[in-house]
Amino acid sequence: MSISPKAKRNISRIIPFAIIWLVIGWIIDITVFDATRNQNLNPDTDITFTIPVLIFASLANIVVGLIVGTLEVVYLEKNSRTEH
Repeated sequence: MSISPKAKRNISRIIPFAIIWLVIGWIIDITVFDATRNQNLNPDTDITFTIPVLIFASLANIVVGLIVGTLEVVYLEKNSRTEH
């Protein structure tokens, strides 16, 4: 099975979105952890910063980044071309 050049180009343009979302997520996680020192003021609703939480948040950020990147590269680019 071969990937078309257009698909390769789109994938190479979508991956940076996932990386950016991942890095920004890490920055936010580190900032929140540093600000709260992982002391939950409301243990019933606050999330404790643990490795499994970090892994889940990282995966969620990657998925959201891939979705946003796909929308941006495939859908919005196609719509912006038709307007010109």
